[in-house]
Amino acid sequence: MKILVVDDHSLITDALSILFLDLDPTAEVITTRTAEGALKIQEEQPELDLVVLDLGMPGVSGTALLEAMVSKAPEMKILVLSGNQDQRSVMRVLQLGAAGFVPKSMASETLLSAVKFVLSGGVYIPADLLEEVNRAGIFGNSERLREQNGGR
Repeated sequence: MKILVVDDHSLITDALSILFLDLDPTAEVITTRTAEGALKIQEEQPELDLVVLDLGMPGVSGTALLEAMVSKAPEMKILVLSGNQDQRSVMRVLQLGAAGFVPKSMASETLLSAVKFVLSGGVYIPADLLEEVNRAGIFGNSERLREQNGGR
């Protein structure tokens, strides 16, 4: 498994690296603290299994970076990580093609479950935000989405 972690805070990238290596000791975790670095790594390593992307990157809109990454590789699984969980932002990243949204306040065990879920082809949305996403109709069949998110 090859994971790219994009966050401007080294504490976050270091902690996520340790967490992902606990999940899979054979994983290769690559980190970068810049949008430019993320785009370069994506270009050089198209076989990435997952990108964990912080929306709050300095000097660049997180949604613009997400859009750029999705346009280069629409099949790439990108899990957005953010300290901001306003519903509009969550819906926007899902509409742009993110494979899920994870608030930074989430417990590490739940984050690992979200990663496994996304890697298996699901779209992860925290239960407290799921109803709002369903009302917006982003994914059409809300019952299917609820089932994918563990019935929540």
